[in-house]
Amino acid sequence: MLAQNNFKDKISLLLLFICSLSFSQSVDLSAVWINGGQYYEGKINTGTDLKLYITHSSQSTEADLVYNVAGYSTVRTNATPFNGVITITGQKKTKSEVIITGHYSLSEEGAGRHSGAFKGDLTGFIAVNDLGNPTGDHQTSFSGSWQSRDATLLFKTNWKNK
Repeated sequence: MLAQNNFKDKISLLLLFICSLSFSQSVDLSAVWINGGQYYEGKINTGTDLKLYITHSSQSTEADLVYNVAGYSTVRTNATPFNGVITITGQKKTKSEVIITGHYSLSEEGAGRHSGAFKGDLTGFIAVNDLGNPTGDHQTSFSGSWQSRDATLLFKTNWKNK
């Protein structure tokens, strides 16, 4: 009888632990996306330099794994403002970092041939302190595509923080 009660107690504790994990709020990564005020750099098409600056980032009030971002992209001499979302689809926490995966969708302003939308996936390694809060150190890579608003241009894109 004692073994049955002990087993029930263990099951109850396990269920309580699983429920607490399901409802726990994720770490706010808003400051991470701003990248210390530095740009992300990479390539668009087959080698043209691309720089993305995220100047604003906030965690969504409706979903804590969604971030509203804004900034501007620079290709050659064209700088174009954008806004969009970064959505975290997976995360694994260790003692020293959070490993994340997700999607991004950034829409550039304007109607010309050289404005459009960036879409794709991201992977990041974000250092955290003993309390589990981001320290600002991270390595995040974005891989996807850019399509012009008029759908006449479609280029592969890749960028990451320095």
